[in-house]
Amino acid sequence: DLCKGSNMKSKWYDRMFLQTHLMLITAINLFQNSGCALADDVMHKPSPNHKLESPGARTVWSSGVGSDQDLVATTTTSRKRLRAGASRTRLKICIGILLLTTLCLFAACAFLIYTYLENFLNPPQLCTTAECIKAAATIINSMDTRASPCDDFYQFACGNFERDHPIPDSDFSEDWFTNRNHHAIRRVREYMEQNDTDDEARPVHQARIMFRACKDVEALEKLSLSPMMGFLEHLGLPLTPPLESSEATIGWQEAVAHIKRHIDKDIFIGFDVTSDPVNNTVNRLSVGMPGDSNPLPSHNEHSRIKRPPLRSLLARGGARRRGAWKDYIVKTMNHILEYNNRSVKALSSSVEEAAVRIMDFEKRIIILKENFTSTDPSKDDLPENMWVSELQKVTDEEVSSYAPSQVNWRKYLAVLFEDIEDLSLDLDDYDQLAVYNIDYLRALMRLLADTPDSTILLTVWWEVVFELAPHTSNYMRDLRTDFEEKTIGEVAPTSRPTHCAYVVYKLLDIAVGTVAATKSFLYDTKPKVNEMIDDIQVSFMKAVDRTTWIDKKTKAAIKDKVSVIKRRIGFPEWILDNAEVEDYYDTLEMYEKTHLENILTFLGRSVYGSFNNLHTYNVFNSSGFNPLEVNAAYSVQDNMIFVPLGMIQFPFYHLGLDALNYGAIGSILGHELVHALDTDGRKYDKLGNYRSWWSNNSISSFTQKVSCFVNKYSTYYVEDVDEWVDGNLTLGENIADNGGLRAALWGYHRRVARGGQEPRLPGLQQYDHDQLFYLAFANIWCENWSTQAMRWTLEGEHAPNYVRVMGTLSNSPEFGRTWNCPAESEMNPKQKCHVW
Repeated sequence: DLCKGSNMKSKWYDRMFLQTHLMLITAINLFQNSGCALADDVMHKPSPNHKLESPGARTVWSSGVGSDQDLVATTTTSRKRLRAGASRTRLKICIGILLLTTLCLFAACAFLIYTYLENFLNPPQLCTTAECIKAAATIINSMDTRASPCDDFYQFACGNFERDHPIPDSDFSEDWFTNRNHHAIRRVREYMEQNDTDDEARPVHQARIMFRACKDVEALEKLSLSPMMGFLEHLGLPLTPPLESSEATIGWQEAVAHIKRHIDKDIFIGFDVTSDPVNNTVNRLSVGMPGDSNPLPSHNEHSRIKRPPLRSLLARGGARRRGAWKDYIVKTMNHILEYNNRSVKALSSSVEEAAVRIMDFEKRIIILKENFTSTDPSKDDLPENMWVSELQKVTDEEVSSYAPSQVNWRKYLAVLFEDIEDLSLDLDDYDQLAVYNIDYLRALMRLLADTPDSTILLTVWWEVVFELAPHTSNYMRDLRTDFEEKTIGEVAPTSRPTHCAYVVYKLLDIAVGTVAATKSFLYDTKPKVNEMIDDIQVSFMKAVDRTTWIDKKTKAAIKDKVSVIKRRIGFPEWILDNAEVEDYYDTLEMYEKTHLENILTFLGRSVYGSFNNLHTYNVFNSSGFNPLEVNAAYSVQDNMIFVPLGMIQFPFYHLGLDALNYGAIGSILGHELVHALDTDGRKYDKLGNYRSWWSNNSISSFTQKVSCFVNKYSTYYVEDVDEWVDGNLTLGENIADNGGLRAALWGYHRRVARGGQEPRLPGLQQYDHDQLFYLAFANIWCENWSTQAMRWTLEGEHAPNYVRVMGTLSNSPEFGRTWNCPAESEMNPKQKCHVW
């Protein structure tokens, strides 16, 4: 029993013993069933003193005398001669069967000896390549073999990960994704610190200029706050906090539109140009609730842990966080007042009051957004199609009885597009709005109507300063670092060169991605990854065929969608052509000594390009994915899987054995594939358009099956932080984890059937290949976390890594069989959740 620590030798012995035992039983049964055991002329007769069984104890295997007597007594001569002839015939038969039995026994012994010699004199072949040795060492170093794989497979596979992977001083957790992200940033830094060469595309040289400008803290000190003051002036906002309404030269509505257009930051209102969900070949003006993304790069952002929005933490925080928040606002405002030769002392009370106004209003906005954020997987997220006049009427009606119109939508859109050349909005007959979460917009109008315009404008001004200030002087950066330490947690600050490498990595990803893009990848690695996806894809479609809860028509549509999923692996091939890269960035120009201006220039260009595509027919060419990103993704509207170069590296790939590769990156590929059919993906057809393409019965069965996942994952309790996993919030990812792992296992079996069995892994030769598959899967999710990181994880759509391993494997009947886990054990429960 592998759950009790048996090794390969004991497994071999048990198997050989069983095979030999079965051969012996077969031979004996053949001998006995021939009737030879009943022949009193062949078998010895009882001696006179032999004690026979009592009549009540006799069976058909008792002596022949007893059996004959039980029938009818016959003593004639003719019957005796007949009996004698039958006995001689039986004797010949029994001798033949005895010889056959002897041959069977001899064959069994010969087989036993041959197998012994084969396995012990010629042990199974071991993989001794550098990749195998590295993979074996990595897995072994993470394992805690004192744990039972059937009680806690995460502990068994990852129990010693923390020992060799401490949390970096600049972060809150450590896992393989974080580790590889840091490696990618270091690689970008090394690339940026090299000299320009003639064989590089010009945008690579521009990236180095951006990198050097970011590193030049001496130039940043000389410029101090002037770049931020210049941008505030460009937006029409005052250079100092608008403590009184008379200080404003622009209305807050116009300011919000300018901010979105120039730095892609949504304030109060979310806006973008996006593809139509029901016809993704065309783009739409999308309006709704704003997201929480930060358009400008910030310190420590290259962690895989997605921290909740800082202001969201502050809104829910206690007195300590609120005090730190107020202190940061006041000190930042005072510094800006001093820079602009305003008296801080004279305005101290006004600044204190302004800070409180900002905090209170932002808290109300945050709570409003949280109230209209749903985690219900059954809720459709389709927009309402409205003309601008219709939206105006709906939002005005919310406040018409006591306040004027809060947002002039026609004017808001006009400001957004005022400098977009060769594009003219037709808001009455052509450019209809896709309005998401209209209830949020209604509630927002009421909140805005209840808030003085001076407070709204003050908050808008602060939002801009909050984003730009850390990219100015040392004092401003130190203020932000101190503030984040008091509100998020204390970490070592990221070095300036590392931060600047991240700035370039985030903004000029295609340019820096050329460092890793090679033709050899296209010829060597990419075909193998494609083959892996083929195996997983075909195996998954066969599994769909085996399902009993989906009707035939829906099955056919599902298989059709899966069969046409597009793939983007590694990097867009066109980035190997310098001319293509230069065309992608067009006339982008970066400048030495102007770090903040460089960032603002890039953001403004990006927004311009997005808005300019409003009337463009969509062709999905995936030009924008970051080749170095350590993540994979599935796009529902593209029906496309993205697997960047950052994922196609150790320990996700290049592990020496396909059993390991399929368990690691294969499970990730399967995960992304299954997203096409999770609670969100199943609503989009093979073309990436939102429509109803499943039968009602199949939808009902799907809903019932996924409820099992909701219930199961909601039972996971994280003792470190005294919180439970949210099974609704994490549902889509849990479905993808479970279905993706099974699809990867089936894909691996398909590869074995095609290419044959692989050698064993050194140091882990006691484990068969399916067991190695599961070890590789668990290994990529090993993690060393802090309580802070765990709290943030529980607020996101991904379950903690520990839960992802335990939940997925305990739902797998194949895992239970592979590891011989007893029924009702932790890793082999009776109730298992299963969709795909």
